[in-house]
Amino acid sequence: MRLTNRTDIAIRTLMYLAIDEDRIITIDEIVEKSLSHRSQVVSCVQTLRKNGYINSTVGRSGGISLAKKPDQIVISSIVRLIEPDFFLAECDEKARRSRCAIYESCRLKMVLHEALSCFFKHLDTVTLADIVSNRDELRHAIAQSRLPAAHSSLVGAAGT
Repeated sequence: MRLTNRTDIAIRTLMYLAIDEDRIITIDEIVEKSLSHRSQVVSCVQTLRKNGYINSTVGRSGGISLAKKPDQIVISSIVRLIEPDFFLAECDEKARRSRCAIYESCRLKMVLHEALSCFFKHLDTVTLADIVSNRDELRHAIAQSRLPAAHSSLVGAAGT
């Protein structure tokens, strides 16, 4: 199983906000430090804002901030919010069941569903506060990060 890039961006955006939770941060700053496309970050920010995870302010000193304390944001809820589906095997999709002769008798889907359940059971215990508990180390890593030359021209072209 692999989470989509959109989920990764959403969680990293929340992490970035939680590291300096008392500061309003611009989307451009997140784009630069996350090496993500601006449109992807904006899309994630809109989804997180609509679902009550972040606040946004407009204007010259505008930006985004957490709407909840990091210990109130459970990582599984973010994954469930952003991920489009959790089909671990092709046969899980309704349209594809007819292509499998053993679908009704197959136990693989049950094993995969149990594995997915264990995955979420663990993520249900992890909060944003847990994954940013090393704030000083994360701040240092962000301060030391350098934007690769190939990405800087891409970010500049995106209007940042």
